[in-house]
Amino acid sequence: MITELNKVQQLVVPGHKIDVSEYRIRNFRMHSALENLSRLCLFIIECDSNNTVTKVTPRNARQIISQWSMIKDEFQFALDHNDTPTGSYEFAYQLLFLHQSQIQKVRNVKMKRVVGEMFNLFQVMMSIDSANTQQFVDLDDAAVIKEAFCVVDDVIARWLGDGTFGDLGLKAPDFSCLGEIIPDVDGDYAQIIEPSPVMPDPMLPDVPDLDQPKAESRVGK
Repeated sequence: MITELNKVQQLVVPGHKIDVSEYRIRNFRMHSALENLSRLCLFIIECDSNNTVTKVTPRNARQIISQWSMIKDEFQFALDHNDTPTGSYEFAYQLLFLHQSQIQKVRNVKMKRVVGEMFNLFQVMMSIDSANTQQFVDLDDAAVIKEAFCVVDDVIARWLGDGTFGDLGLKAPDFSCLGEIIPDVDGDYAQIIEPSPVMPDPMLPDVPDLDQPKAESRVGK
């Protein structure tokens, strides 16, 4: 008796490209921390946990916590060495970071909260005045960044716990009866807007006013 096997070519389904935006920063010291923050956010949306709606694997949680600790350590290293010599040329460095609409598409509600706060931290770090120097980080700027760090600490502790089976953060219902919501409740929408004296768009689209109805004539009645 012979059992024959037929070899077939394995077909690999390609993944989707990730939408990112390009930023530039002059501060070499801060760039090191931000580079690792970008890499962490990419991991969050690609990791196994993000195939679910509400679950986080202990391993993924520990990986995120470990990388986050490294980012904070990199920033502390920048503060400890923020007054060292520089060369005669100035340099600018590139950073690719998740586009905000890509964050809105994150399926896992726990991961979405974490990566959203990390995006806010990224914006804070890129916006401080010291980001325009070659490596100096002013202590007042550092205090602002550390305040944003505390928010990320809190959101990780809240939604991922400590990465053990006994503590994986808040539990969230998956609402499986809803299936896939199309369009998503947040519209997968985000927009970058410069500060402006013009009022923000209204909560709901504006509509034209109606003419007042003419009063009925009662003459002869």
